[in-house]
Amino acid sequence: MNSKTFKAVIIDDEQDSIDLLSLLLREECPEIEIVGKCLGAERGMQAIHALDPDVVFLDIVMPEMTGLQLVQQIGKASFYPVFTTAYSQYAINAIKLGAFDYLLKPIRRDELRLLVSRLIEHSTGKENKLNAESLYSLIANMVPAPARQTKITIQEGDQYHFMLLNEIQHLQAQGNYTRFQLTDGRALLVAKTLGHFCDMLELHGFFRVHTSYLVNLTTVRSFIKGANSRLLMKSGDAIPVARARKEQLLSKI
Repeated sequence: MNSKTFKAVIIDDEQDSIDLLSLLLREECPEIEIVGKCLGAERGMQAIHALDPDVVFLDIVMPEMTGLQLVQQIGKASFYPVFTTAYSQYAINAIKLGAFDYLLKPIRRDELRLLVSRLIEHSTGKENKLNAESLYSLIANMVPAPARQTKITIQEGDQYHFMLLNEIQHLQAQGNYTRFQLTDGRALLVAKTLGHFCDMLELHGFFRVHTSYLVNLTTVRSFIKGANSRLLMKSGDAIPVARARKEQLLSKI
């Protein structure tokens, strides 16, 4: 059992939401110590400066100031941000593309426990995930846009890569890791499963053609049918196509 304790601030414009999250954290997450509960963004900013939390649970939609505006105004941040939202899939997808963490309201106990696991994973020092590039991508991606204009933040070890989706040719599952093959020939190995990226990227022109492959359909050159169907990519790579996914693939290309 990891003995590290994380100081947390909760910021929301609804007292019921603050009370419920506080209760769930006390019951499910002994690693998290709530040091501040703030009704509204203005009080939240004051608490962040005064209490120096390790993690901030931050509602996105608040009347006086949104969670995104709060982050923009607070400057360089050293806390781990967890956005909370009850809103659209596009908001959730934008958060994922920016490599931020989130909790979907109503908040589930199992999701809180998974969150603590991620916090422990990132607990070697205060990781600044609220860098300007990630935040810019998050705000831009809140509005549906073509893949060529949409950015994703990818963490490879201690390095963050910021790229447009049209710079990605395909993703390949490699156990609990995912290999990103880029259109310029580079490859990145990311410590997340392929399934983690499927939900967010299939909204932007990617398709899972095989258990092990997620393909950017704009980078496909041709489809080769037969007993061993495959896609020929613009780079010359050949990607296998599962028989069960062939008909749906053909309807998309």
